[in-house]
Amino acid sequence: MNVSLGFTARLTDRVNLAVDAYQIDVKDRIARSTAIREALYPGAGALVAAAGLNPNDSVSYFINAADSRTRGVDVTLDGSFRLKDAGLFRWSAAYNHNSTEVTDIAGTPSVLAALNVPVFSEAAQNTLRYLAPRQKAIFTVNWKKERWSAQLRQTWFGEIKRIAFTSASVSPPVREIEYDIGKIWVTDLSVGYDFDDNLNLTLSASNLFNEKPNKLPRELLLPFQSAAYANNGPITGAGGFYSATLSYRW
Repeated sequence: MNVSLGFTARLTDRVNLAVDAYQIDVKDRIARSTAIREALYPGAGALVAAAGLNPNDSVSYFINAADSRTRGVDVTLDGSFRLKDAGLFRWSAAYNHNSTEVTDIAGTPSVLAALNVPVFSEAAQNTLRYLAPRQKAIFTVNWKKERWSAQLRQTWFGEIKRIAFTSASVSPPVREIEYDIGKIWVTDLSVGYDFDDNLNLTLSASNLFNEKPNKLPRELLLPFQSAAYANNGPITGAGGFYSATLSYRW
């Protein structure tokens, strides 16, 4: 169930404002269950073995885990202006703030309850709460003059929490720890030139300054790793991507 309310306003001849508030309720949301693992829940290895796996393996499955409620607001300001000798500029600034809460949790089956294994652990709930960044801001400027064009976009991602298992061989005993992969600024830039009405060349840089996410906590590394980047967020350890595109329209 999605309920939203918004308004738009023309602040000046060239500046517009839009504000949208929303609430999204999801019932019986599909999510991954608690990881059933001997190292985390002593005795649970028997359940894993009963599934034909090694007792020390970790097992989870998709369930209708919980009811959730997401509330948020989007604010967008945009406009344009022309400089006599510099061309036309269009700009926008967008901001989103949202939060997700778990309003109800599926009952834990008796076979799991007997081993003190919650069907949807606090760590699993946090994964749901922080699936998207709580805050995000995007600032964009587009420029056009005769055959030239360019776009500059600056994106900021707020806090993004993640949960992961520690490595038993690096930091025993096995446990779930929380870390942050957010609070990142990313710059994208593209410059284009129209040779004529049909032929265009565009140079692009996604993540221009080669920003990378925070490195994983030491406790999450494997024995042979000295460092590793988190790869489950808005950017990865691959850093920037640069390209040139030649296109022809007919």
